[in-house]
Amino acid sequence: MKENILVRHPSLGISKNFPYMPPNQSMEFEQFTWTAPFQQLLAQHEKTILFVLPWVAFGGADRAALNMLRMYAAEGYRVTVLATFHEPPVSISLRPYFLQYTHDFHIMPTFLRIQDMPRFIKHIVESRGIEEVLILGSMLMYEMLPALTQQLPYVRFIDYVHNEEESWKAGGYPRYSILFQDYLARTVSGSDMLRQWMIDRGHTASRIGVAKLGIPYDEYTPATEAERAAAKKHLLGLPEDTLVVTVVARLDARKRSIIVPLIAREIQRIGTKQNFQIIMLGDGVAYGAVRQRVTEMGLDKVVRLLGDTNDVPRYLVATDILIQPSCREGTSLAVAEAFAMSIPAVAVHAGAVPELVGEGEDLGAFLVHQTLNHEPGPELITAFDEGDAKLYAESIALLLNDATLRSTMGANGRRRVATTFDQKVTLTGLFEEIRISKNKGAHGSVPLLRDFPAYMALENMLHEYGVQSDSQMVTINMYKKPF
Repeated sequence: MKENILVRHPSLGISKNFPYMPPNQSMEFEQFTWTAPFQQLLAQHEKTILFVLPWVAFGGADRAALNMLRMYAAEGYRVTVLATFHEPPVSISLRPYFLQYTHDFHIMPTFLRIQDMPRFIKHIVESRGIEEVLILGSMLMYEMLPALTQQLPYVRFIDYVHNEEESWKAGGYPRYSILFQDYLARTVSGSDMLRQWMIDRGHTASRIGVAKLGIPYDEYTPATEAERAAAKKHLLGLPEDTLVVTVVARLDARKRSIIVPLIAREIQRIGTKQNFQIIMLGDGVAYGAVRQRVTEMGLDKVVRLLGDTNDVPRYLVATDILIQPSCREGTSLAVAEAFAMSIPAVAVHAGAVPELVGEGEDLGAFLVHQTLNHEPGPELITAFDEGDAKLYAESIALLLNDATLRSTMGANGRRRVATTFDQKVTLTGLFEEIRISKNKGAHGSVPLLRDFPAYMALENMLHEYGVQSDSQMVTINMYKKPF
């Protein structure tokens, strides 16, 4: 559009003359309205649903949302997607793939002030005849539910949760789900483990079901030896006999990316029959720190950071072993994809990973009982890194030095996902969970806030006056500053 304007008004080509009018800065408690400033008459569609999610970044949760979108589109739904965050380029990594299945895709912060978001959401629902809204990790949607259910009492709001986060809001989105369950028609968990976690903390058992994420199993084919050798040579520029160990994850504290160079050093210490290289697929806030540690340890030829990719299976063709040394995990799509391609894994024994891997002798992965059994918060380096790196390295070296073991465990993993994690079976359950969802009797008329006002009061106090009100900070300052 700017190019067309410049053709008609060439004098605006000088950058200082082209008008730029930034929106007014948003302010807390700024007044807003539910009335949209326009009307939009759209042809009604028989089957519609709204997805609301933070963003469409490269990550397991967002790739799972993409799989859900693809599944709904295949069933003839008109799917509308709203994103509440914008932090490019990370936040829009998967946008081209979402647009393959819907063009009704809106990144709200790119054209709306935050005070306009409530009425835009209401407008989207009303103009498209939507009666089902699927919340996929949106803090904004949870906190607006009391108001939204009064504005849209006929709409069923369903949330899908796949992982608890103990270090963020005492459980993350599952904690939000527990607090706001009175406004939800149903909650769907990505694993049996998480469902039980939520029930133990107060969620009503009869109103929470399970639909595992799953993967499109038929789209994954194990690589032949010739295909793997060719991928190593042409995709990675490696000798064909180099063994490739792959990490697929965001680079941040929770995914524990900083430990990977330490694992590489420990593998070198143990020794391997063949050369190996670790490739890291993903980006994030820890990229610089991981890159620096790799260089400082002299491992530039052993650990390679390849950044984000929207084609993980392409790199899995070149992969011999997948590793996942996270602090916490939900249901790991990375491990499931590796299994589907007959690739063994070494992963953390946490979250829903054991549920994916299964029990017994015919396993496709070594699960590591690491010492760090909690989420460390924002800090990257912990006192447990050295010891845990040795634990991972021992299992990885065992696989690197035994081709028969790699083949056997890879075959075990493929059988496992074929029978328990095929998306055609697992996510199909999501349709049934949404079908049986039902609003509570007082939905939309009586504000059932449970304890949320108290939670919000405490949250705002910590946010605005944490130094003066949090006992930890107060105590620290008391010892720092004598009276």
